[in-house]
Amino acid sequence: MRKGFSIIELVFAIVVMGIVASIGSDILVNSTEAYLLQRTKHNSSEKSGLVATQIGNRLLYRISLSLRSKKLDGTSMALSDIDPLTVNKDDYVGLEWIGYDNDGFASSVNPGWSGFVDLDKGSSKFSYIKSVGSKLNRERVIMSNITGANTNGAILFLGSPMYKNNGSDVAYENKCLYNGDCMFPVTLNNERITFKGGDRVNGQMIYSEFYQLAISAYTVMPEATGDTFNLYLYSNYQPWLGETYLDGEKELLANNVSVFRYTQENESIRIKVCIQESLHSRKINSCKEKAVIRWWIIIWNVKIKKDSF
Repeated sequence: MRKGFSIIELVFAIVVMGIVASIGSDILVNSTEAYLLQRTKHNSSEKSGLVATQIGNRLLYRISLSLRSKKLDGTSMALSDIDPLTVNKDDYVGLEWIGYDNDGFASSVNPGWSGFVDLDKGSSKFSYIKSVGSKLNRERVIMSNITGANTNGAILFLGSPMYKNNGSDVAYENKCLYNGDCMFPVTLNNERITFKGGDRVNGQMIYSEFYQLAISAYTVMPEATGDTFNLYLYSNYQPWLGETYLDGEKELLANNVSVFRYTQENESIRIKVCIQESLHSRKINSCKEKAVIRWWIIIWNVKIKKDSF
């Protein structure tokens, strides 16, 4: 006699299989959604981290006092002057600074520029100075490779809070770095730095044994695209020659940026970048913060010996 399934048994089996299939499909859908969510968060986190790191690496070699906030219309304010009581503080969305040329400073055992000068071997009116231990021809090549020119770098003297003393002291501050009053365009040759400065004989300019060479300023600026914005880096422009960030080279750092914030405390600056990713109808935001702390600048400011004229 042939045995088979009864109708009741078949129905029961079909019901059980349906329940198992339903549970399995829910598990599969939930697992897929969880994977997509984690992948989206990871991508957003990785992008925001890379942007924060790239900005932080450039900020590490900034010239002190050069940090300033910028509005979209180009209006600027020294970052140290921004406080919670500043009118329309949130309108300052961009960040600008002048970077010293670390590529030339750290290029080899004998650097492109050493950061030291022999004040006794300069011209009487200081139209040129001798930079001890420098290979300025090498520095000129580095400048040319970075900017396409070799005469648009600038020198900044360190070690004194003043850059002029012709009857009334004039202090270093944010504005003079950008209008060329305390940064001078230079021409480099062997160990000689030629520039247009003040008159040492009449005591107009203050010079020290320490200096930095700069070849570019940098600006991080957002451009709105709906509820997020694209974040751009401008470089290779020289404010001491009257150029603005719009004269520089423009590079996209990231799109879909939802937050770009920065704060400064003494020689430290903290930046925050958030990037938004879409998952179906959801908006996923991941943020990264980076603190740029220049401990050697603090030590330098404590130990530096002033030698001015």
